[in-house]
Amino acid sequence: MALEMDFRQKILEEYRQSVKPLLKYLPWLEQHSGKESYSVYGGEGLKEHSLTFPVYEGPLMRFVKDAAKTTLMDRNYRYVYTRNHLTDHYIERKVI
Repeated sequence: MALEMDFRQKILEEYRQSVKPLLKYLPWLEQHSGKESYSVYGGEGLKEHSLTFPVYEGPLMRFVKDAAKTTLMDRNYRYVYTRNHLTDHYIERKVI
């Protein structure tokens, strides 16, 4: 039982260290929840002659960059899905 509690404390501390730098974005995320946080770049005459692309808000981009530095994100998540044969969210939840 004591080993299990030590393991839980270790996991909690690891997540705490990963989440701590992201907490500064929480007010912005709550304020913009459900809203679009991008605009479509369409400079003068661009829409008629070229492809449009989204331009994301600065705080969102900083959040993603900071989150990428933590253990919470894995750039190779697709390999985790194929390795564990995760094909839908039901199986994903079961694995979690």
